[in-house]
Amino acid sequence: MKTVCIMCEKSLTAKQYFSEKVHFHFPTAPGTPQYKLCAKHQKQADEYIMQAHQQIKEHAKQQKIKSYKADFPKIFQDVNINSLSNDHRIKCLNFINDESKWCLFLQGKVGTGKTYMCLSALLEWRLKYSDKKTAVYNSMDLVLKLQEDYKSNNNKNYNYLANCDLLVIDDLGTERSTEDSIYQIMRLIFYRFNEVKKTIITTNLSIDELATKFHPRLTSRIMSGVPIVLKGNDRRLKEF
Repeated sequence: MKTVCIMCEKSLTAKQYFSEKVHFHFPTAPGTPQYKLCAKHQKQADEYIMQAHQQIKEHAKQQKIKSYKADFPKIFQDVNINSLSNDHRIKCLNFINDESKWCLFLQGKVGTGKTYMCLSALLEWRLKYSDKKTAVYNSMDLVLKLQEDYKSNNNKNYNYLANCDLLVIDDLGTERSTEDSIYQIMRLIFYRFNEVKKTIITTNLSIDELATKFHPRLTSRIMSGVPIVLKGNDRRLKEF
């Protein structure tokens, strides 16, 4: 029975028919030619399948990235660690990959890119450690979350924030300064320092201002991680 290529209808030799590379077989009715693919069209089919697999893989990756950015503000949906300067990207990756680096500390004036860099590092962390737990709060909401424990007479929120795999504290120092809020934040940060729990902290305050508001012991611990000082003017005001 004759065997032909279904694409070009070229007859296949017995050697081609039994070739492992020519593995597509198309069932036909009894008494009609059998259809397979010749080497040329087999190669094209293999390339197409490879491209399709790559597209499926890339689509799955983009869907995963989208899910990891679900709790990001809309204005920061374009974060990407590769868009950072080479020096900043290396430092962020050092924090992510080095288990001994407990803190990524980003300090700078308003609008210098701290939150963008923070979320870029967070996204990279989630891509690498998809099974690990993260918590993201600005310092004002963080204090409110911790105060909920006092009202409900338990430590549920504190225990989660203290032990999650990665905690982000954005805008440290903008929370209302009370004896209780300072105690709650210092207690949380000291615990994560002692247990080497990954933490990202951003602030508009200088090191001296943080030491004055909290305590020099706090700034000493924060600076022991991976500190990055961002300089420049407010990028949000460039257009004015």
